[in-house]
Amino acid sequence: MSEERHIHPIVRPMEGVAGRTSEWRTARPELFDYNCIKCMQCVLHCPDDCFTINEDGIPVIEQTYCKGCMICASVCPVDTIIEIPTLPGGEIDAIDPKSVAPEPKKKRK
Repeated sequence: MSEERHIHPIVRPMEGVAGRTSEWRTARPELFDYNCIKCMQCVLHCPDDCFTINEDGIPVIEQTYCKGCMICASVCPVDTIIEIPTLPGGEIDAIDPKSVAPEPKKKRK
């Protein structure tokens, strides 16, 4: 006789579990999609599962639950994720992200 097994899906962070955890951070990641090569290293290494994938296959950061650990930036092979300092409370940028945006790289053929 085999026992019935129940497979439980991974549960994404939900509002109310820990609140807006973005309020804990002192910096946040900004992904500049024009340089993204869709390697998904940021998605795979994010400890809080803060990424979704848009219709073009580009990762999108869900800032509500991002704690600003910047692991995603450290594993990005093309440096398209940049650290943006935030004001106390983690919700307001201390600088304009466009002022530190990386130069567009030539797309590989």
